[in-house]
Amino acid sequence: MKPVIVILVVIAVVGAGGWWALREFEARQAAQETAAADDTEVLDELNNIIWASGNLEPVTWAALNPLSPGLVTAIFVQQGDWVEAGDVLVALDDAVSRGAVEQAAAALAE
Repeated sequence: MKPVIVILVVIAVVGAGGWWALREFEARQAAQETAAADDTEVLDELNNIIWASGNLEPVTWAALNPLSPGLVTAIFVQQGDWVEAGDVLVALDDAVSRGAVEQAAAALAE
């Protein structure tokens, strides 16, 4: 009776080891298939890329019209920056405006 139990235990251990090995093999195979599917998806995405050359033009343009003339002495924004109404974009040389103020002051003094 004792040899039968030993044989059954050996068969059970070998069976459990075989079952575990089979599960590991299937898991690795599934992981490889998933990786291959991911690679195929990446290649499909690369095949959907359209290469072109050309010029980009904005949908809308905005014109800057200062209230007084003058040379631009400083620029406070860079190309592509987002700005809102009221933001200071540039500084103008105020020599012309100062000259007009001095003329008006001289006219009042007379």
